[in-house]
Amino acid sequence: MKKLSGSILAAVVLALSAGTGWSAEVKIAVVDMARLVRSHADTAPADAMLEKQMNDFQDEQKEVEADYDKVKKAFDDARKEATDKALSEEAREEKMQVAEKKLIAVREFERKSRETLSARQKQITEDSLRLRKRIVGKIKEAIQDYAAKKGYTLVIDTAAQSVSGVEVILYSSDKIDITEDMLKIASKGKGSDAKASEKAPEAKE
Repeated sequence: MKKLSGSILAAVVLALSAGTGWSAEVKIAVVDMARLVRSHADTAPADAMLEKQMNDFQDEQKEVEADYDKVKKAFDDARKEATDKALSEEAREEKMQVAEKKLIAVREFERKSRETLSARQKQITEDSLRLRKRIVGKIKEAIQDYAAKKGYTLVIDTAAQSVSGVEVILYSSDKIDITEDMLKIASKGKGSDAKASEKAPEAKE
């Protein structure tokens, strides 16, 4: 939801109404943007794509954890062999060198794993923001076009909240609510932004 300053919104409304015949000059409408976004034709496909990405990410995490366990076990085994008193000092020294190499491998694996998983998580977040921004952009264009045709001076989002988390619009008449009209327009759209063919680039190690 948007977070707006109630005082700023009030100032905008007052500026528009000041010195004019309110009913004659200023025509205001309200709309529930949160509801429009949820109902938009592109939202469900976008959510499905993001859910698949998240599931794939979780599978990647499990694979990384399994690989890490193998690398860590190799180090633990090498370290244990290096402390075997049954071996000669020279043999233990050789085993210790092997263990040190395994430890370096463990640390390198940890570093690469963190970078890879962090990159994948960042990618998913960016994809989510990009898709949502595109959907909101389409809705805004539709609202602007509708408002221009209907002669509205101002369209306010009833889902918007102030910085304190309180709804900016405490009351509005159903007569000026254009949400239902916008839902009809949005329902005519096609879910084209989250096609299966639109794959995000894989994160590089």
